[in-house]
Amino acid sequence: DLARRCGAICGRVGDHGVMFLVGPHGSVARARREVARLGEEAATMARRRFGFVLHLGVSSPSGSDPLSALYEQALAAAERALSQGAPLVQGKSGARPSASPIGELREELGAASEERPKALISRFERYIEAVTAYCGYRPEPIRWHLEAGFERAAQALRRTGALEEKGYRDLFDGLDRSARGATTVSELAAAYRRAIADLVDAAEKPVAATQDRSLRRALTFIQEHVSEPLSLAAVSRVAGFAPRHFSRLFKQRERMTFEHYVRQVRVERAKDLLAATDLSVERVGQLSGFALRPYFQRVFKQLTHTTPLAFRNSKR
Repeated sequence: DLARRCGAICGRVGDHGVMFLVGPHGSVARARREVARLGEEAATMARRRFGFVLHLGVSSPSGSDPLSALYEQALAAAERALSQGAPLVQGKSGARPSASPIGELREELGAASEERPKALISRFERYIEAVTAYCGYRPEPIRWHLEAGFERAAQALRRTGALEEKGYRDLFDGLDRSARGATTVSELAAAYRRAIADLVDAAEKPVAATQDRSLRRALTFIQEHVSEPLSLAAVSRVAGFAPRHFSRLFKQRERMTFEHYVRQVRVERAKDLLAATDLSVERVGQLSGFALRPYFQRVFKQLTHTTPLAFRNSKR
C-alpha cells in the first residue's frame, strides 16, 4: 500500500528484506528526496506497526546503469547500513559493485561471523543470489555451494566461542533434514536462510538459541516417533533437559502442554491416514500412537468434533 501511494513497486528480498523500485521523476536531487522520503515512511511503518528496525540502502539515480547494477548497488548499500547500524546509506554515484567470485563471497561470510554476526543475513542473501546465478538454478550444485557457505560462517563462530560443539552438530542435523526435504530452489534457499538466522541467534542470544534448538530437536523426535510410546521423561532426555524444566519450556514455546501437543500430532497423523488409505480405524489408531481404539476415538472426537469414520467419509 505504501509503494502504491508513492508510485513505486515493492517486492521481497529473501526472508529479511524489502525492495522499492522508484521511477525517475525530474532532477537527480528531486529523485533522491523522493526516495529518502519513501525510506523514512517505510522505516516509520516498520517500527510502529511491526516493531522492526529498517536499514535502507539507496542506489544513485542514473540513466545509464542497467537496473540489475542499480539493484546490486542498493543491496550493497543496505548491507553497509545494517553493519553500521545506520538508518540509510547512499550508494556512491557511478559506482558499480564488482561481481565477486563465489569463493570471495564465501570468505566474507566468515568475516561477518567473526566481526558482526548480524550482517550475516544480508551477506548470505547476496551469496544465495550469486550461487543460483552461477549454477543456473540447478538444485544439486546450489545445495553444495550453500552448504560450503553455511559451514564457513559456522566454523568462524566456533572459533570465536559463540557456537559450542553440540549446537554446531544440532544446526547441521536440522539443516540437513530441511535441505533433503526441499523440492525446489526456493525451498532449498529458505532452509539455508533459516539456518543462517539460527547462527545469528546463537551468536547474539546463545542461551535462548540453545534452548530453542533443543526444543526443536524434541519436536522433530515426536514427529518421527509418533506411532511409538512417547513419555515426557523420554522426550526431555532427547532435548537434554530435566523433565520439569522441559515441560515448562515446552509450554512456553508451543502454548500447550507436552501431552496435548502429542495428542494433536497423533490426531493429525490419523487424519492423513484416514484420508489417504483404506486401513481400518483401529489400525489407523495404532499407527498414530493410540494403542486402544476407544481411546483413539475419544481423543479424535475431542480435537476434531467428529468421529474417525465420519472424517474419512467426508474426505471421500
